[in-house]
Amino acid sequence: MRIFPILLLGCGVCLCAQQKPLEEGVTVPLKALSPSAAAETVPPDTVVLQVGETKITAKQLDALIDVYPVNQQLYARGPGKQQFTDALVRMLVLAEEARKRKLDQTEKYREQLRFSETNLLAQTLATALPIEMTVDDAALHKYFDEHRCEFSTWKARHIVVRFKGSPLAIRPGEGDLSEEEALAKAREIRSKLEKGADFAMLAREESDDPSTAASGGDIGQVAHGQIMPSFEDALCKMNAGEISEPVKMPTGYDVIQMLSVQTKDFAPLKAQLDLRYRNEAVKKFVDDLVAKTTVVKNPAYYGAPVLPAADAKTPATQKP
Repeated sequence: MRIFPILLLGCGVCLCAQQKPLEEGVTVPLKALSPSAAAETVPPDTVVLQVGETKITAKQLDALIDVYPVNQQLYARGPGKQQFTDALVRMLVLAEEARKRKLDQTEKYREQLRFSETNLLAQTLATALPIEMTVDDAALHKYFDEHRCEFSTWKARHIVVRFKGSPLAIRPGEGDLSEEEALAKAREIRSKLEKGADFAMLAREESDDPSTAASGGDIGQVAHGQIMPSFEDALCKMNAGEISEPVKMPTGYDVIQMLSVQTKDFAPLKAQLDLRYRNEAVKKFVDDLVAKTTVVKNPAYYGAPVLPAADAKTPATQKP
């Protein structure tokens, strides 16, 4: 009899189609990744499964489960424990048959084994890094302040002055303004607003955006990611009641008035902020490692480098 090796590479145990995934937005605490209460009562060196001549201890089984994503770990340690083990048994039986056929001695298998070992080693570090990281409240508050707009919603209205090349149609009786002419007109409109002109009336008279002009330029309530980045950047810098300088958009120049701003509180977001902070820190760590490493891609295989595509022209207040 032999003890099962703790390193399982190229494991064929598939949980993906055997469980219900966690709902989007659910944050799993780190303590939820620990073995189930029943498993904790079994000493780690206790053999919990034997398949033919292969013995697997509680510690080795737990190490295998740790390879999988969080929601799959919860399933394998909970309601799917029996199903997971049945799939593991089938994998071990197939693997033993493959050894009898000497498939583990082929060059193809050895190449895949080397890659699997490298991948598992990388994943082990990637999993350990965010858990080992120390993150205090001061760091999270600073992160929250830097990303406050991502947790905000705004009510605003705007007046659009189109210029040549805009996807908006030219209004009857209006000319096809150059960018310079449109900017000058937008500044003139802002000046009138600063002197007390009625925003809704000016929007109905002057705005080239047919979807909002009739409603006085009202764009309703919007949140992070729902509008064009340049429009959102302008909103992020504004307080209620303020009127922006003309903002260049694909449709023309926008003059924006902020009606109200609502930002979520820190406390209910703390767990989400902690997770994001850790993930972004790990990404930066890996990016820095890659930047310090010489990487050469043979153009004969990969082709010429592909440049980023130019941004498509889209309506000012909506993302594609």
